[in-house]
Amino acid sequence: MSSASKRLAWIVTSAGLAAGAALAQDLPKAPPPGLPSQPAAANPTAPVDENAPRIEFNETTHEFGVISDEKEVSTEFKFTNKGKSKLIIADVKGSCGCTVPNLEKKEYEPGESGQIRVIYNPHNRRGKQHTNVTVNSNDPSKSQVVLSVQSEIKPTIMTDPQVAAMGQVERGKPGKATITITSRKLDLLPTQVTPNDAKINAVIGEKKEIVQDGEKMISVPIEISLSPTAEIGPIQTQCTVRTSDPNKTLNFMVLGEVVGQIKAEPARVTLGGVAPGQDINQTFRISPRGDKSFKVLSIEEQPASVPSASNPQGAPGAKVFTIKYTEDKTVTPNAWIVSLTGKAPDDNTTTFRGDLLVKTDMPGEETFKVPYYGFIRQKPKPVAGQQNPAGQPNPSMLVPDR
Repeated sequence: MSSASKRLAWIVTSAGLAAGAALAQDLPKAPPPGLPSQPAAANPTAPVDENAPRIEFNETTHEFGVISDEKEVSTEFKFTNKGKSKLIIADVKGSCGCTVPNLEKKEYEPGESGQIRVIYNPHNRRGKQHTNVTVNSNDPSKSQVVLSVQSEIKPTIMTDPQVAAMGQVERGKPGKATITITSRKLDLLPTQVTPNDAKINAVIGEKKEIVQDGEKMISVPIEISLSPTAEIGPIQTQCTVRTSDPNKTLNFMVLGEVVGQIKAEPARVTLGGVAPGQDINQTFRISPRGDKSFKVLSIEEQPASVPSASNPQGAPGAKVFTIKYTEDKTVTPNAWIVSLTGKAPDDNTTTFRGDLLVKTDMPGEETFKVPYYGFIRQKPKPVAGQQNPAGQPNPSMLVPDR
């Protein structure tokens, strides 16, 4: 064969190999030995069973519009079995307790119609609402149909805002917040406000008539105050409002925090996830809120109790940290840097938490607590056939050790 012929044969062969490789990439890969094949994709053009039942609703969404919160409302979703065999409705379920669907019966012959009556209870709700009813049937093309119920609820009487936020209140100083109670009935008024915490006081103010969205209403302010003797810590109080209608009560929350002259930065030591026995190194600062310097006299770790079957109240957990603190004199007033070192628990503990009890010479704040929290990332279990960290294969779960 001449050199030109040999060169032509090489080109043709190379082109054939390249084309074959490209074709091989486009072909489906065979599964590894022992693994099942991938399921075939659904065929969207597959024939539909013409004799199957078929559920068709006149509408799948109902809008109640603007409604009051005083009484239930209802609607009916009508449907017809437009298939050629019996339609069986397995169940109908509301997405919440406020939406209750009722079905006359579960079986419908071809051409037969029915209805699902939906009762909606708007009590204790306000603003735009959207709930669903799910219908499960033996229609193979629509085995599950979701019916939508929408509304906008205007309460007869409501609080605004729903949470009275006091924010941070310095210990010993007054904390205040105000909410407004608005009534669409001129004779429906608040008569008593009862906080569930003695450090919160609530006083009903003078009522006045207002016009809102063209509607005459009554507006009543509620003045909320914090006792100056409240201790440092979170404020989380529920207030119950009784009205001139014994059947109408309201609730709102008072949230905030009483803080002292000393603060920790961050306020909570979050250690995140650590491995069993992992070294822990963490620092945080303690500084004054005002211009008064202070000394840290000691810091003690107080682990939280760990409940058990034999001791539901729990025994104190193990201490984790070695604690050191040094004064930072580069700032005025001074601050303190706290260093935590130790090892994460390596027993069956899943979380570890507690408080760091700081003792100082600050009058009125001789002690305060800095909480800490962490959790243990468990070691992954070895998988048969994989290499362990030492480089040796893990023993098979099918073959006993010898």
